[in-house]
Amino acid sequence: MIQAIGRYLPLDENGFLQNDCAWEKVPLHWQELVEETKNHYLNNLGDMVHSIYLRGSVPAGIAIDGVADLDTFALVKNSNKSWAHFSWGKKLENELLQKYPFAKGIEIVQSGISPNGELSNLHLAPILKLQSICLWGESVLPALPDYRPGPELFRNYRWIKEDLIDLLLLPTNSEDFKSALKTILRTGFELVMEREQKFTTDLYPCWKSFAKYYPEWEGEMEKVLLYILEPPKDKRALQELADGLGNFLIEEVKNRC
Repeated sequence: MIQAIGRYLPLDENGFLQNDCAWEKVPLHWQELVEETKNHYLNNLGDMVHSIYLRGSVPAGIAIDGVADLDTFALVKNSNKSWAHFSWGKKLENELLQKYPFAKGIEIVQSGISPNGELSNLHLAPILKLQSICLWGESVLPALPDYRPGPELFRNYRWIKEDLIDLLLLPTNSEDFKSALKTILRTGFELVMEREQKFTTDLYPCWKSFAKYYPEWEGEMEKVLLYILEPPKDKRALQELADGLGNFLIEEVKNRC
C-alpha cells in the first residue's frame, strides 16, 4: 500500500533550497545504529577518515521502520574513488541488519576528498549540502554552494537507460533492482523540477509532481512505486513498463535534461 510519505525541501527568501536534516530528528532507536556504524568507519579506516555523513530519510525525521534504509558514507583522504564499497562493508551491513531489524537496508560506502577539499564525486556536492548531516570530522557542508531547483540537481536521468536494462536482468528481491526503480521515479521528477520550483528525492512526491504534468503516465509511474514495495511475479510486467514509460522517459530526457 502506498503511503503519502515524503516532503519537498524548504526554500529561503531568495529561492535557495534549505537542508532540513538534523541529528535531533533521528529517531532514538536509530541513533544507536548510527553511532555503531560511525564507529566501524573509524575503527576500520583510522586516520584515513576525513568526515562521516548520514543522509536520507533518517536524518530528515521521516524514516519508517521496516521500510527505511540507513544511508551513510565517509569522505576518505587522498582517495580518487567516486563512490565505492569497502571490502569489509558487506559483511558488516549484514551483521547490523541482524542486530537492528527495523532497518530495511544499510549502506556503508566511501568517496574521496583531496587535501584542498575537492570531492572526487562532483555529484555528491548537492547530496551533502541538501540531504546530509555530518556525524564526525570537519563538515564540508558550509563550503559547498547553495542550490535552487534546476539542472544542477539533475542526476538520475544519466542512468535511466542503464537502469531500465538492469530492471529486466536483476533479481527482483535485490537492492539494485529497487535502486533501478527509484531512478525511474526520480528521473520523472527531474523532468518537472524546474516547472515545480521544488526539490525532493522522496518517492511519493516524485510521483505526484510527475503526474501533475504527465497525467497520462500517472498510472504507469504508480506501478513503479508499487513494484518497490512488492515486485511483480511476472517479469513481463517489467518489460511492458520499460517499453512504455521507460522509452517515454528516455525521449523526454533528450528534450528537457
